[in-house]
Amino acid sequence: MHGGWRVPGRCARDVLIVVAAERIDGDTLGLSSYWRSVYAGRAWRAGGFRRVVVAGAGVAPLIRDFLVGHGVPADAITLEEASTSTRENALNVARLLSGTPGTKVLLTSDYHMFRAGRPSGKPASMCGPSPSRTR
Repeated sequence: MHGGWRVPGRCARDVLIVVAAERIDGDTLGLSSYWRSVYAGRAWRAGGFRRVVVAGAGVAPLIRDFLVGHGVPADAITLEEASTSTRENALNVARLLSGTPGTKVLLTSDYHMFRAGRPSGKPASMCGPSPSRTR
């Protein structure tokens, strides 16, 4: 995505799921995590989301801090910090959001979207993917 945030299809936007990637030296976002964070902040500011779930061991808190610094209220962010793989991201987020009403939108890197959208643990009411552009 170059420029502004685009909603996938015609779906409602209730929960934004951000899949973390790498970090540098333990306390710095890596390149993919940074760009996913940038687009998650843009998505929030575009309106419509009530909640953001950030998934990924070790990196989720860094993305949360970035998002809070870019206008997302801390109480609107939920962390999933146990997953260490794409499959674990999907399964753990599905459990976390089980019973949560509304539509979920997955945000990850464009090259990662195919793998991230395939695991059987994908939340049932996923509206559609929203890839961030790889820089």
